[in-house]
Amino acid sequence: MSLCVVSLFFLQACNGDTDETVGEKSNITLDLRSAPIEIINNALLYVFDANANFHHRQLNVRQSGDILSTDMEVGPTGIWNLVLLSCKSDISGKIILPEYNGAMHLSPMWRTGVKAGGEFLEQTPELRYAPLMSTVIAANTTTQKDALLNRNVAMIRIILKEYGGFDEVNGSHAYAYAELLDVPTTLLWNGKLSLAPSEISTKPLREYFVFDAEGKAAAIEFIIPADIEAQTFDPLTANKIRLKVSMPMNGLPFYGQSPVSIPSTDIPFIPLPNGIIEINLTFKGEPDTNLDVKVTAKEWEPYIDQTDIFN
Repeated sequence: MSLCVVSLFFLQACNGDTDETVGEKSNITLDLRSAPIEIINNALLYVFDANANFHHRQLNVRQSGDILSTDMEVGPTGIWNLVLLSCKSDISGKIILPEYNGAMHLSPMWRTGVKAGGEFLEQTPELRYAPLMSTVIAANTTTQKDALLNRNVAMIRIILKEYGGFDEVNGSHAYAYAELLDVPTTLLWNGKLSLAPSEISTKPLREYFVFDAEGKAAAIEFIIPADIEAQTFDPLTANKIRLKVSMPMNGLPFYGQSPVSIPSTDIPFIPLPNGIIEINLTFKGEPDTNLDVKVTAKEWEPYIDQTDIFN
């Protein structure tokens, strides 16, 4: 998904939620030719100063077809750090706005909530993130930049490839589900995960298997926040996400050993932004109980190295 910033010019904000025009002005034109209409409609622009402290959300963004444009101030240093966000749905009311002058690397941008009832974590929407760091702006000069909105999330896909020895299921069943445990909930404004203990969900992320008339289960797809720099994580110290799977057996949930014990499996891959972790399950109930897990990782779509583009 690409977002082409054709020209950049700037104007002042007095506080974190306004962008009043004072001082020398310039114009930003954002060309989103390759983006779907819902990405264009939901695009948001946020402005941080040269020290990566929050300045304002840009509100006066105009749209004409697949072109976005706005006016901003050159500013005291002529350097701004910009963050472009978008999603297939409107997320403007769910983005966490930093305090004015709040540090980018300390300020939460997104926090996944819990579903109604408070028992389970919600899915994270397909957040798109593009940082345009150290953008140099000069009066009466057109600054041109290209940007690409990459996913700031990962997908974990659960495929019930083979199963047997369980109660018959038509459609869905309260005991036929998959859960992710210890899921991080919070992304910071620099695109990184917060791994503070308070930001690791104590609620499971649960989705139910849905079986067709022939007994085949549709794949479950979880979407969770992913650190923009996850490739540098140490797998020995990184936060481990766990998988728990249940199927009904003799009217009770069966997790792979017995209805009493509740085992879970560590997912051996770190969720990468724009990445998919695919988990294939072979699950056997009575008489030969067994849960076999095979895990692979692949790209959701080709990932773009932002540092190459902005040089």
